[in-house]
Amino acid sequence: FCNMGASSSIFEAKMNDYIKANNVEMEIIAKASSDVKRLMKKNHYDVLLIAPQKSWELPNLKKTYEPQGTLVMAISAGDYGSMNGGKVVQDILTELENK
Repeated sequence: FCNMGASSSIFEAKMNDYIKANNVEMEIIAKASSDVKRLMKKNHYDVLLIAPQKSWELPNLKKTYEPQGTLVMAISAGDYGSMNGGKVVQDILTELENK
């Protein structure tokens, strides 16, 4: 989740481009941080990604959602700034394998 700016939408598109090009079974949805509680109550997500500008929330989100089986990760500022969506998809897959 993010503050829901234009950069988050672009990053979502970069991740989806990588997923399609590499036949990865994954769905990426960018949502505003204000939507997280509502969405997490209604659905189960395997991974909750946090944009760098919201990474200060990581400890509380891990405490809340990891016991429910959701992996909570922050996107690094470097990957986000360079729009390296493919690297983040690879990081997610690695973390899910190690879970």
